[in-house]
Amino acid sequence: MVLSHTLNQQYTWFTELREVYTAIPTAVGSTGSNHFNAIGIASGGKIRLTDSTSFVPEIGYFHFNGLLNNQSANGNAIQIGAIFAIKVW
Repeated sequence: MVLSHTLNQQYTWFTELREVYTAIPTAVGSTGSNHFNAIGIASGGKIRLTDSTSFVPEIGYFHFNGLLNNQSANGNAIQIGAIFAIKVW
């Protein structure tokens, strides 16, 4: 679920709730021994640079649980990142 608010022509703020399931079928033990679920919230901003390019930094907090190499993999994580977006059509 994503909530966004356009601040002006150049800036848009967003907050999103994410749930993801990740499995690693190529790891030893396949997906039965290598998978996790994560749920969390992220927030960031879209900064319009030109009509076709934007810079989108974000930060998020997630709780995850699952198995990696058949060992418990539970905990919390912070995600910090950014993308450079190009609109092609």
